[in-house]
Amino acid sequence: MGANMNSNTLNNCLLCGDKSDKKVTEYKASIWAKNKMFSKALIHSCQNCGVGYIKNPPDRTELNNFYEKEYRSEESPFYINFNVKNPPFARDHRSIAQLMLGLQYTEFSNKDVFIDLGPGIGSSFNELKEIVDDSIDLKLCAVEHSEGAANYYKRLYDVDTFKDTSECISSLKRKPKFLLSSHCLEHFRLDDAINFLTELKNSFENGGICVFEVPNVDISIHETIRGADDPHLIFFSKESLRIIFENSGYEVLFLETCGQMHAKQIVTITSTNILNQLKNTILKNIRKLLSNSPFKKILISYFSKITFKDENFKYGGNRQCLRIVARPK
Repeated sequence: MGANMNSNTLNNCLLCGDKSDKKVTEYKASIWAKNKMFSKALIHSCQNCGVGYIKNPPDRTELNNFYEKEYRSEESPFYINFNVKNPPFARDHRSIAQLMLGLQYTEFSNKDVFIDLGPGIGSSFNELKEIVDDSIDLKLCAVEHSEGAANYYKRLYDVDTFKDTSECISSLKRKPKFLLSSHCLEHFRLDDAINFLTELKNSFENGGICVFEVPNVDISIHETIRGADDPHLIFFSKESLRIIFENSGYEVLFLETCGQMHAKQIVTITSTNILNQLKNTILKNIRKLLSNSPFKKILISYFSKITFKDENFKYGGNRQCLRIVARPK
């Protein structure tokens, strides 16, 4: 079965309402190919706004269990060792770019709330402390399902972790001023993403904003050059990302492609996993060397420098990601 099944089906688009035939494309399940949630999935894509989505998505209970138990497991290419005791000294250019972009549209005051939805290794918390003035005391929160993450974020960054966004916001004395979601929204079912954004719009402090980043995957353009699909459930074009936010009650302040160009060769998940393991091993050994080195400060300064030539600071053109800044209307 080829990637393009040359099949169409009639259904109104959940985002733009278009009634045209929806293109049906085979789902590329290569990471969790044996998982029944993805092995027989099909992508339906709107030929008007470009959004793609799993027509019959996995059950919500199955998804929650998957992200709690499997997504960050040792067998996964997205494994994170949450037993690490020290924050990374290497700078995270993606987090820096996202935070600096968002802070063009809002500013922090004392006791403001910052929430990261799916923070991974917690780079945003690490970089935020480097960006925000030391005199400003922020409340930092994470929404994360993975086992072991809560203790990790608390130990390294003094972050409170929740498994649900609404639970997080309802427990706070103040609403969030800045909510960041990096490569998380595409893991939602499309109906859940719409409901989530619609409910979220009433949860911001005055002047509050959100920054979301997702893969830029318009099936009509990127069908033959996209990587593995699993475990993504939504595939956003630039237009469909704008529509989902506007339909959910937001004013879009910024929306553009970012990151590496699509024209560049796609690195496979296996290769990415090997590279990440190699990088982690190198950094672990460097950390050991630094602990007894008289040149510790010099070496840390070298490895922790920011490179503005990094692709994460570049925008426009046919790039692999989309970055949006929005606020409630």
